[in-house]
Amino acid sequence: MHKQARSWEVVDKLVPAFATRGLSHDERIKAKRTYRAWHDAYNECRRRFLEGERGIVWPAGTWAMVQHFGQKAEAPPS
Repeated sequence: MHKQARSWEVVDKLVPAFATRGLSHDERIKAKRTYRAWHDAYNECRRRFLEGERGIVWPAGTWAMVQHFGQKAEAPPS
């Protein structure tokens, strides 16, 4: 016998990218700023790449650009 889920997934609603529960106010702000800074840097690199520029140093965590397109990425934070 197969069971079906009883809860419904809400479509088109906010899906958090990271959790900040248990962090202090200052830690939450820092986490949000770090997250936004990474996305801003990635979007800038992506824009330049799509315009044809090569030799871009991507933010750490952009494995696909390194593996599939031979790009360089920053070292991961320690």
